[in-house]
Amino acid sequence: MNAAEQFCSNVHCPKCGLIGQGNLKLHSRLEGRLGCSECRRTFSATTGTPFFGLKKEAELYQTAITAQYERRCNQGQSSKHLF
Repeated sequence: MNAAEQFCSNVHCPKCGLIGQGNLKLHSRLEGRLGCSECRRTFSATTGTPFFGLKKEAELYQTAITAQYERRCNQGQSSKHLF
């Protein structure tokens, strides 16, 4: 996890939504949490994404979704039925 590619999601933080400000540090590698030095909040790297709260790695879900999409496309089905 690269903290430089993330941003603080606390709406009350002055650096909320700003990427690469140097305010984020790794809080817990085991739990995948970052900490903001500006507002002192900790959060998951997946906060605010469809992958928040999932127990498996995001890559596993991405692989499954891609496989399902490719299978349907190979069967001649339109991708509009996927979403």
